[in-house]
Amino acid sequence: DLDFVVLCSSLHALFGGIGTVDHAAANAVLDAWAYASTHRTVAINWGGRAEVGQATHAVVSPRVRALLEEPAGNGQANGMHPLLSEVKLESAEELILTGTLDPSTQWPLDEHRVAGSGMLPGTAMVGLMHAAATTWAERPATMLRAVQFLRPLIVEDGTSTPIEVRVLRREDGTAEVTLYEAGGEHSPVSKAVVVEGAGQPDDLDLDAINASYELADYVETDDEGLGLGPRWRGLIRELWHGEGALLARLELAEAFAADVDHYDVHPALLDVATGLLRAAGT
Repeated sequence: DLDFVVLCSSLHALFGGIGTVDHAAANAVLDAWAYASTHRTVAINWGGRAEVGQATHAVVSPRVRALLEEPAGNGQANGMHPLLSEVKLESAEELILTGTLDPSTQWPLDEHRVAGSGMLPGTAMVGLMHAAATTWAERPATMLRAVQFLRPLIVEDGTSTPIEVRVLRREDGTAEVTLYEAGGEHSPVSKAVVVEGAGQPDDLDLDAINASYELADYVETDDEGLGLGPRWRGLIRELWHGEGALLARLELAEAFAADVDHYDVHPALLDVATGLLRAAGT
């Protein structure tokens, strides 16, 4: 004879959930069985677990599940951002992606230096947060809003720095994404609000713009104290002036064209493009 019976039920039997009527009903049967049993029987109404169980598969996309199943340090096999290597599901509401920054092996640091030390460009921070957000949402029309750069992240030669990117879903349907320097005080470096399904930007009528803008000469300026590598050089191929605006055509050198297969947000292209805002008086 059994001393007791434990039935693993779910909180959905008590509170329900969107799209889980069959799951809630099945677990309600377990609760009723425990209540009606003449033996020592108890039903435990479990919540969702972080990395295993039906709840995990219900709340994460197939891409996140594939990354969770990757061997440690092999996240790039599934197309993860080049500066990230592992993913962890902290809870049903929080995803963590981790990596290690090293200027000896990663060009965004090696080619972007301040006083000789590798400094992660702000545009690379945006790329890391966007990569984490799109991994979580798996929707191409994911937008970052209210982007904040809290402090610089500098990595000296001969050293490496662990990082974390955390995506936390909020009650209003958006999410917050934060980049942390994971060593030492585990302090935030940048953060933003993630909006899913934000829609695609409108297409530009380049012929109409070209007709109203004037082609301008462009001379590449100095680094303004930065040590910039070849990916930052010669990107602006053509430049047009309009009334209080600029239009530029940027292109990577052929030797670096394969970068765009790995970086959805290319640090050098976005850095140079946003730098043009100053020239436009914006």
